[in-house]
Amino acid sequence: MRQSTALSRFTPSLLSHETLKAIFVKRQRLVDRLVELNNLSSAAVSKHHILLVGPRGIGKTHLVSLVYHRLREFPDLESRQLIAWLREEEWGVSSYLDFLLRILRALSEEYKDNGLIEKIENLVELSPDYAEQTAETLITEKCKGKSLLLLVENLDEIFKGLEKNGQEKLRAYFQNNSYIAILAASQGLFNGVSLRNSPFYGFFEINHLQGLTFEDTVIMLTKIARYQGDESLATMISTPHGRARIRAVHHLAGGNPRLYVVFSQFLSRESLESLVDPLMQMLDDLTPYYQARMAHLTPQQRKIVEFLCDHRNAVTVKIIAKQNFLTHQTTSSQLKKLREMGYVRSHQSGRDSYYEVREPLMRLALELKKQRGGPIRLFVEFLKLWYSTEELVNQLKALSSGHTEENDYLNQALEAKRKSKDDPAVRACIDDYNIYINSNDYIHAKEVSEELIALRGNAWDWVKQAHCLQKLGEKSDSQLAIKEAINLLPDNSSILFDCAYIESELGLNEESLLHYEKVLEIDKDNSMAWNNRGAALNQLERETEAKESFRKALELIKPENHWGWRSKGLYEKNLGMFDEAIVSFEKAIKIAPNDIITWKWKSQCLKNSEQHIQAIESYEKLTELDPDDVSAKIDLATLQEKVGRHFEAAKTCADVLELEPKNAFIWAKQAVSYYYSGLINESLQSLENAVELAPDEAHFWANRAVALSALERHDEALASLDKSFDLQPDNIDFTRLSNYASILMTVGQWENGIQLLDDALAHLLNPDDGQYEEDIVIVGNLLIRTRDFDSWKRHISVWIELFGKYELYPILGKGLVHSIDVFSIPWINQAAMRSWNETWQNECEGIEELALPLRLLDTAVQYWERQDRRVLLELPSEERSILFPMLGLEDF
Repeated sequence: MRQSTALSRFTPSLLSHETLKAIFVKRQRLVDRLVELNNLSSAAVSKHHILLVGPRGIGKTHLVSLVYHRLREFPDLESRQLIAWLREEEWGVSSYLDFLLRILRALSEEYKDNGLIEKIENLVELSPDYAEQTAETLITEKCKGKSLLLLVENLDEIFKGLEKNGQEKLRAYFQNNSYIAILAASQGLFNGVSLRNSPFYGFFEINHLQGLTFEDTVIMLTKIARYQGDESLATMISTPHGRARIRAVHHLAGGNPRLYVVFSQFLSRESLESLVDPLMQMLDDLTPYYQARMAHLTPQQRKIVEFLCDHRNAVTVKIIAKQNFLTHQTTSSQLKKLREMGYVRSHQSGRDSYYEVREPLMRLALELKKQRGGPIRLFVEFLKLWYSTEELVNQLKALSSGHTEENDYLNQALEAKRKSKDDPAVRACIDDYNIYINSNDYIHAKEVSEELIALRGNAWDWVKQAHCLQKLGEKSDSQLAIKEAINLLPDNSSILFDCAYIESELGLNEESLLHYEKVLEIDKDNSMAWNNRGAALNQLERETEAKESFRKALELIKPENHWGWRSKGLYEKNLGMFDEAIVSFEKAIKIAPNDIITWKWKSQCLKNSEQHIQAIESYEKLTELDPDDVSAKIDLATLQEKVGRHFEAAKTCADVLELEPKNAFIWAKQAVSYYYSGLINESLQSLENAVELAPDEAHFWANRAVALSALERHDEALASLDKSFDLQPDNIDFTRLSNYASILMTVGQWENGIQLLDDALAHLLNPDDGQYEEDIVIVGNLLIRTRDFDSWKRHISVWIELFGKYELYPILGKGLVHSIDVFSIPWINQAAMRSWNETWQNECEGIEELALPLRLLDTAVQYWERQDRRVLLELPSEERSILFPMLGLEDF
């Protein structure tokens, strides 16, 4: 059964605290903050003075009422603070004394103080000046050392009554009585607080209240329905049909919460008969409200608003000025004020600003007074907004005979809807859909697509829904939406193309290929369709056909603009023509320097062609343009690692972790970057985070052991490796075995370590294991772990013996070259580099298989000492190409 609780539309202060809370939306954090600020300042000398600014109906009174009730809930409030809540409309304030009297009256009513009432009445016997002084004293005596909070609405109107003299007195009163704080509200900023020479300039902390968004509206109307016990309405609101109807309400109300309360009674009315009388009653009730709002304006402002109401659509400042015989400057100035007060809204198109009435309902209500011979035009417009085309048709079918007038309304609304190029509800849906898509909010975008289907249901609406469902991983539902779209327009190449693209994203490559081929049957010169067909063929491992398709795309493209050069670059990229693709992308970037997709594809081409430094620069630009692109940042970190920029790579990983803090693999990647930056403690912490998130990843535990060993926590390191072996008992790789052996030798267990390393090398010779492709990390780890010359010499001696025994010097050489990467660590100084080089040169003398690694090591040490790139010219170009990335350099 529904509750009989009614909601006051124009006086929220009459509602109970529970009711106010039940239907409140959007501004809970602001209420919490205002309550907290008051509690902090009530006992402090410095007070917070707050001004809430927003047009009528935006929710100022509701918010102030909630703050009042929240404060009154504190049991100790009266022992430390009194509240004087002035009436919403204090019409009689025309002087400073009047304002003081309103404060005293509010205090007497709040605290039922009959004695204070008598004292107020006695003030009329005094002269105005003496009455002011006495009133100030009465307020101070009433507070008796407590703080006082003034709740004042329509402060702009009160300040008009005070005039400058009264404002100056009030400002001095606040200055001399630090126990008073004020929470005020006004329809807009006004001279009394905004002009630099006004007494209250800079006095208030100003909070501008914004209108409700569509999502706020849905939440508010659902709350109202539940508060009134109407679960069927609450359920209807959650449906696409219900949300589409709310979209119409949102358009009519323009974000004004007061009007949503008014409209809540109409949402579930389906038949025209049940809508007509309540609609007329509502408009009749709202007319005085809007007339009062018009009366609040200056004559020039009223003229502009009336013109916009009559004009019905958005118009430029130039047209408004000309039609109203006003100067452009005057019109702009007045429109700015009207926008701030919430009467109009603006849209920018190029250099022109277009203005329209913020609340279309205002135009409908005011138009009611102008109708002669029946409100037919008003109803036609309302019905066009309220019902979808399908609903209008169904309403006509449902009308019984004899309803001539209603039949006329519906037919005219249906005709107007068919002729209309811009249905406001559809436009609002598309605008919101684009906003959600651009912010990757596919859940809300899907809801909007459902509303579009309910409003008109064309093929593009189904494509939008298919796209959202694909992004949300709802594969089967996305396929159904694709089917609906194609059934509606089976021969539309654009629909087929978009559906094929979504199918490719779903992994439905056969279906995607089929639809791209249908596109090409309709438009054989569609280069992008040829390209995407090639991508689908690639996924199906039909590589020869794919290349032919890519070549056809490249033949067809005739780049004349940014899109053309970008497309040409894509086709070249798909053919592996990376250098040519880079040139095309650079031409596209000259035309559109901030196009994210072009930068992404260019970056990938530079990476694939191993132009590491340029690739890093390109990825840095890409991540600047799109800071949420995780894959781009991971690519960037990998490239930074390749060229020895380990600390930069660690910072890039940190950027990724801000977006994906639960990504264990990025924590592990960051750990490696920290390790080769010489930040071992940071490396260990990143690995601790990694193993906490993914405790079953064996290589995380293995890397953790390396960091622990570098910190001389060798027992813990061995335990961590044991854990790694337990997790992967059937995959005992050389890297982990050799690290274990190296740690054993470091702690003095030479025999055990040598035996384990011997076993690991024998393991490498097993033909079933394939060729070992990784770097031998134990060599670089030794340089990080210790700078003890004797320890180096003994390890190297063992390695030479054992790797020689199994004829695996080339693998040891890879490890030696990899150790050059460690030179970038700040605490590996030039003396350590020289000693490292000399040890290896002495111990490996005469071993031909290690000649190249030793030559690269020696050259690297010379470069670090001299910082002269000419040192590198002593190497052949093929050897330089190995060394340059490790030194963070590009070739000559």
